Amino acid sequence: MTSTHVQWRLVLPVFFLCCALLAPGATFADRDHGHEGRRAGDRQEILDLISAYSYNYDLNDIPAWLSLFTEDAVWAWYAGPDQTLAVLLDGRQELEDFVAPRRANLAQQGVQMRHYQTNTTFTSFERRRATAKTIVLVTWQYANETAPRAIHTGVYEDTFVKTRDGWKFEERVLFADHN
Repeated sequence: MTSTHVQWRLVLPVFFLCCALLAPGATFADRDHGHEGRRAGDRQEILDLISAYSYNYDLNDIPAWLSLFTEDAVWAWYAGPDQTLAVLLDGRQELEDFVAPRRANLAQQGVQMRHYQTNTTFTSFERRRATAKTIVLVTWQYANETAPRAIHTGVYEDTFVKTRDGWKFEERVLFADHN
């Protein structure tokens, strides 16, 4: 074997190891016994939960929307710069009693609602509990309108809990920018 072959036999494994270490998105969850990999998966499940909130509410699928909450979930709405409590709902039944007639009324008026939730920042993350803040923009659009109009802006502050059915909202509090 020539010295060139010997050099390549030594260089190639090092080269491939360096490529693997520097690969974009490379994770080494196995070194941490999978905790980081699970945490990334949990974070994605929570982000999917936030998306499902908008999707199900905006499509008027109230049963699917309610399933995103724990049975004893709290949902609150604070309005304006002085953060006056406007709505406080305790449990899925109160959520349904508040939301179902509201959505039916908007649908009857021909209002298409869209929730745009973005810039979610996790403020704490534990094994079975997490908190986050998410910016929200809500638009309404009537069938005869060519463009939607902004109705609400604000920030959701959420508490999530991991149940046997996956992550759920335990508390969802809206701090609306307007009264």
